[in-house]
Amino acid sequence: MKVAALSLLFLLGLSWAIRLLATKAVIGAGLPIIVTVNLASLGVVVLLTALNMLRRNLPPVTKATFRFYVVAGAFGFAAPFFLEVTVAGRLPAVVFVLIVTSAPIWTAVFALLSGLERVTPRRAVGIALGFAASGLVIVGSAQASDLEGAFTLTTLTLAFAIPVFYASYVLFIASKWPRGVDGLQVAQGQAVVALLGFAVAAAISSRGTVFIPNLAQSIFLGLIIVSETVALVLFFYLARREGGTFASQANYIAIAAGALLGSIFFGEDLHTLVVFGVVLLCAAIFLNRTTESRN
Repeated sequence: MKVAALSLLFLLGLSWAIRLLATKAVIGAGLPIIVTVNLASLGVVVLLTALNMLRRNLPPVTKATFRFYVVAGAFGFAAPFFLEVTVAGRLPAVVFVLIVTSAPIWTAVFALLSGLERVTPRRAVGIALGFAASGLVIVGSAQASDLEGAFTLTTLTLAFAIPVFYASYVLFIASKWPRGVDGLQVAQGQAVVALLGFAVAAAISSRGTVFIPNLAQSIFLGLIIVSETVALVLFFYLARREGGTFASQANYIAIAAGALLGSIFFGEDLHTLVVFGVVLLCAAIFLNRTTESRN
């Protein structure tokens, strides 16, 4: 068993869970979504730039790396986020989260079709079991209102585009990584591209309005910035070393960790289904504990 890889996978999932909970908290505290993503993206860019400057190793900008930064930032971050904002309020919360959580399944399917990674029966069972476990956690932690709401076929199609974008992004990162560039450099390049996109969207939608976060909002923004920076570095490392299919399973861990942290810090009820789902999730990760990448 690759204990180090599993430990990093759980840390990645925990980082994503903290980011999601902090995002929920800062928006609940009254900071608009577009302001949140711009300030958080700016903070990530500043932090990554500072780290790379301390290492004296800023991202190289060549034709190959520039294309990589643009594709990663646009299709791995900006596009799925835009779709999330667009459809999240138009679907029942449980349906939306279940669809987004299906990213590892799409990753495995695309990996199999493209031949980038081997998807053995054991790995397929592990991925399916992980999705089922996440479903139990999501349903077990849902409120009655999270199951309500009507939606159109167009909205459902756009929602499924989100995990498709993420899955394609994971395999793109794992297979097209430019030579001579490390994770911190790519993270900075991608973050700059995403920040530019969000800044343009903010300039169009804000109409000159300026929002200054208060102390509580600033603390939550700080959590988002740190957790997202850690997650980017871990994700790139795992995707390159263990394969995109392995790294994508952090989605499942994020769902379980989010439910557990929500119970601890927000007083949310911990349903029996959540506990059972976490147990199944551990079994699913155990089935996928080794890499089977062809790269």
